[in-house]
Formats: sequence, C-alpha cells, structure tokens
Amino acid sequence: MPGTISGITPHTWVADANGLYQTGTDLGAEWKGLYQKMLSGDLTGMTAIQHLEGNAEAIFENTGLHKLNAATQMRDRMDLQREFDAMAGALLEGKIDAGKPLSVTSYLTMEHMLQGDGVLEELAVQGHGLNNEPNERYDGYTNDIQNVVDNKTLYIGTGLDHNQTAIAAFMDDVVLGHSPFPTVFINGHQIQLNQNGAAEDRIGTAVRAFDEAAFTKVYHSSDFSTTKAVDPVPVPKPPASPAPISVPPGGFQFAYDGSLIPKTLTVQTPHTWTAGSDGLYHTTTDLQAEWRNDYTQMLAGHGDQLTAVQRMEGNAEAVFENTNLSKLDAKTQIRDREDLQREYDAISGAMIINASVLHIDMKAAFTQSSYLALEHTMQSNTQLEELGIQGHGLNKPPSAKYNGYTQDIQNVVDTKTRFVGGGLDNGENAIAAFMDDVILGHTPFATVEINGHLQQLNQNGAREDMIAKAIAGMNEAAFQRVFTASNFKR
Repeated sequence: MPGTISGITPHTWVADANGLYQTGTDLGAEWKGLYQKMLSGDLTGMTAIQHLEGNAEAIFENTGLHKLNAATQMRDRMDLQREFDAMAGALLEGKIDAGKPLSVTSYLTMEHMLQGDGVLEELAVQGHGLNNEPNERYDGYTNDIQNVVDNKTLYIGTGLDHNQTAIAAFMDDVVLGHSPFPTVFINGHQIQLNQNGAAEDRIGTAVRAFDEAAFTKVYHSSDFSTTKAVDPVPVPKPPASPAPISVPPGGFQFAYDGSLIPKTLTVQTPHTWTAGSDGLYHTTTDLQAEWRNDYTQMLAGHGDQLTAVQRMEGNAEAVFENTNLSKLDAKTQIRDREDLQREYDAISGAMIINASVLHIDMKAAFTQSSYLALEHTMQSNTQLEELGIQGHGLNKPPSAKYNGYTQDIQNVVDTKTRFVGGGLDNGENAIAAFMDDVILGHTPFATVEINGHLQQLNQNGAREDMIAKAIAGMNEAAFQRVFTASNFKR
C-alpha cells in the first residue's frame, strides 16, 4: 500500500504509523457546509459523494454523535469518509456517471472497481471496519460507532430501516452501505454481504438505499426521533408496468450483472470462447485430447514444462479417467470438460493480467497475497468473472447458462468413488468434494473476513474453506502433485 493516497479520491490520505489512513481536511466544516446547502435546496454541482457527506451530517446533528468530544467526532467522520472516498474513486475508475442514480449494473461495477483496486479496498475496509478485526486500523464504523453511540434515536423517515436505530441500522445500510464487501449469489438471488461475510440485503434494496442517500433524499431533523412513528395505513400500489425488453447490440450479450460483454471473449485466455444462442460460452478445442496430452506429460515426469492451468487440466483428466465420468457419452463429457475449462481459462486470464500488472510469477505456487490478487482480478473483470461463474455454476441458477459443474457434475455423477491420495479432502467423494475443492476450486467467488479469519466462499455464498486450505488445494492441483489411479478407490 502507498503511504499516501491522492488523485483518485476527493481527499488526500496519509498512513500513520499503524497504517491507518488519515486526512488533514476539516471534515466537520466540509460536511456542515454541504448539509446547509442541501437544506436550502441548492444541489447545484454536488457530487453523489458530497450528497452522502451531507446526509451523514444529518445523522451526526440529530443523534448522540453531536455530543461526542471533538477528537472522537473527527475519528468517526474519518471512518465514514474513508469509505465515501473509496466509492468516489471506484465511480471514477469505472467511468460511471456519478450525476444520476445507479442501476444494479452500475452499482456492481462500482463494487468491482472498489474491490479490485487494492488501495481503494484498503481505504474502504478501514472505513467500514470488521468484526473481530485483525488490527485496530480496521476498527472503522463497525467498532467505533455502530453499537457504541446512541442506540435510542430512531430513523422515522421513509424508506429502508424506517423505525430502526438511526446509527446501528440506518447509517449502516443507507448512508454508508456495504460496497467494500462482495455481492454474492445465494439460492438464485444476488445478496449484498456485510463486513462479517453475512447476508445484509438483496441487491435491489442495497442499490435503492444508496441512491436515496446519494441522490434523491435530504434528511431532516424530523426524520429522527426516540419514539417510533405511527405508520399510516399503506395505500395499495398499482401493478408495475412490465419493463421494456432490452436487446444487446450486435456481437454482445448481457453478463449476470446486466453489463454488456462480447459474445466472443476478448480477454487473454488459452482458448477462444464464443457464446451460443443461450449465452453459454463454448470452445471448439478438443479438450479431451488436450487434457490427455497434459496428463501424459505429467505422468512421464514432465509437468514442469506445463503452465499451472495445464497442470490443473491434467489433474482433471485423472479424475475423469478414474471415476464414472469416463463412462459418460461423448457429448456429455464435452459439456462437462467445458464446464471446468471455463473456470480454468478465467484463472489463466487473471494470472496473465497479474503477471503483467502486478509482476506475479505465474510459475510460483500461490501465496495468500497472490491467491487473493487472482480472485480480485477475476472478479473485477466482467468477462473473466462471467466465464468463471458459467464454469463453476450456481445453486438455483437464474439461467441455465450458469448450471456449470455445480448442476452438471457435482452430485450427479458417481457418488461412490473416493479420493484416497492424502491431503485436502482425503477419503471424501472424488467428484462432489475433491474435484470441487482441489481440482477446480472456488476462485470465481469471494473470500471474506468472518470473525477475524479469511474464508473462501463457494458458489452459493456459503463458507467453503479457510483461506489456507483453499490455497493448499489450489497449489496441489496447479503446481505440486500428479494424481494417479492409485489415488482413487471405487
């Protein structure tokens, strides 16, 4: 991390001796000035982030936060400002029009830019904070403010968190939000996770909350009270008009997040991938021949001549040849090999980018740093992320193109053959467990901090492995081992 962050964020941030970024700006004066301008109805030239600052000031002035001493208020404002500035940087990097409310697509783009930029992510996580933080520089709002100050004042205005605590709930969900943390698929729905890897809100709710605080609402003293509001009798809403059908331009299709990606992928992957009419990417490469050639070289002791992804292909061939996957008809085997290859090519593409940009050695076994860099690069590149998710698949996928390994292979083929070769998943099912955790892995999906520990999530937003196990499995398949027939027991 650089000692100073400037240029990409509205304020300059300088790391102190503990690595906590500090700004010399008088945030109290800045926020108060913005809020007064908003109360007067003058929003001319105000950015989305300045709008957030002004609405944050509304909470400071109308809750117990205004009773804190000057030093504590300065600390608390900086907590929020770190995340606000990280969002501003992400909007800029993502070339997102910050002058109008965000859509799900542009909100997820902002998240991807924030989480894919190590500097912005660090600034934002310091701002929001973590549960059971590994270092006090990650105290942030979570530990400095959320359940520490004024649990009596409620937000009684309209919208998300009506009649809930103004600081612990409303500030958290609406004015600050959770953009430093991943949005994941859980049972077919996109869910915004919070600072402890737990489900916070559905994506549509998170986006509406951001848009209210950053664009459409100005909060007043009348929106805060120690007494719950008496809700009016709800008026039935007329049925919504059907959304117009959006047709992508020629040569493009929609990714899972609604963004446009080419039907023929243009990222650096070992194979060419072209989408069929259903949006599923296919390659014309004979993957069976390729995998068998890789595996033959590995068995002959020439694995050091292969790339990490070629070694993963060869080890995948070991599973195919030594389980009932070998008994499937040719068409089904093509489908199943393509599932795995999509994720392998997404991994390869991310490794190539990281070798160029971050100078990470593609022949070196993964460390925690390089593994997380791989994830971040894949998940912040829409083409690679789409290819990886199509390959691994999802639980209750919103479209058949996201069936992948999860639906086509995992609990469908051969529930009896076990992996007995030692290491991760020894003694467990060769396809449902070993192929999932070691041969394929979960790099298209987020690694999150949960109670002070990094956990690799799986395709349904659930905890899969501690980060050390996930890396160990990846390294076995990509660098260290050659799996043979003796490693499988039918």
